[in-house]
Amino acid sequence: MRNSIIFSILSFLFVFSFASDLMGYESPKEINKINGYWMYDCSGESDYSGYVDFSNDDEVIINIADNQIYIMARAIYSKNVFEMYYKSSDIGRGGMDIEWDKVSKEYPIATFKMLTDNKMSFSWIGLKDARSKRIGLPFFSLPVERKDLTLIKCVE
Repeated sequence: MRNSIIFSILSFLFVFSFASDLMGYESPKEINKINGYWMYDCSGESDYSGYVDFSNDDEVIINIADNQIYIMARAIYSKNVFEMYYKSSDIGRGGMDIEWDKVSKEYPIATFKMLTDNKMSFSWIGLKDARSKRIGLPFFSLPVERKDLTLIKCVE
């Protein structure tokens, strides 16, 4: 009897764990491992000043264009990669011509994968509307045209 109860509990935990992986959910504790401020170059000497900020448990802030376009996203862990999905934006004049209300929250806008504790591979996919049509941005503060951009964890 006791063995069958233990087996049932272990089976439930395995199925629940497997199902949650398939749904793409990850515990906040796992996301906390990446908390911080990530940039292309932390020295301030680079032409690229954009950043990705994982300081808030609820959302990721992507500085896509300095003082013009900040994108708030949610990060979901799936298959050893985090996918970022659009939540909202904070814009200056440079982002006013973009139809933000048409940006889909169903398509990932970027992905990242941890390389080490202080480095991540970041790939910008871009914004899309509900029909999967790409929504262009006028400029970037990160060299997102590169397929896999290595970001470094910086001290704030």
